[in-house]
Amino acid sequence: AVSLASCSSGGGGATDAQSGGTGTVGLLLTDKPADPSLFDSINASIEKAELIGSDDNRVVLYSGPTRTFDLLRLKNESIPFTFNDNVPVGQYCKIRLILSDLELVLADDTPGDQTDNETYHPKRPGNGKLDLVARDCFYVGPGETVTLQVDVDGGNSIHIVANKRGFNFRPVVFVDVL
Repeated sequence: AVSLASCSSGGGGATDAQSGGTGTVGLLLTDKPADPSLFDSINASIEKAELIGSDDNRVVLYSGPTRTFDLLRLKNESIPFTFNDNVPVGQYCKIRLILSDLELVLADDTPGDQTDNETYHPKRPGNGKLDLVARDCFYVGPGETVTLQVDVDGGNSIHIVANKRGFNFRPVVFVDVL
């Protein structure tokens, strides 16, 4: 489940984008922590990030080499993932992240030494395509900066399969417009 909300009404959209002008959008990552006694690392590999407008127009925020983040290391901070200073003026409602991999490294009895830890790569929903909906649509104005914080709730996103035979990943993610 993803934090979902419908888009609010208001100006913006294709008309504003066609009239010109750009703003800056920054994307921060953080994590509500998962159980550290169960996992030593939760490594999310992101290969692409896009904004999707209220009229379904798309703007690529990041597309490049895959970047991997250990979500457990983000429990007390937000870190910058990407900034794009060439985002067309307009209203946006979704962020799309493309995950190329999710690696769960289980904790064991030798903390600090991951060489013998079991790892799992749970199936990613939507073949790795995660559409995240902001609580309210947001507007990028000419010359303005909008910062979006993506908070992955690792503790509620990873579920143990019956008899501890593996894990399922059902992302619980919150998007805050700062």
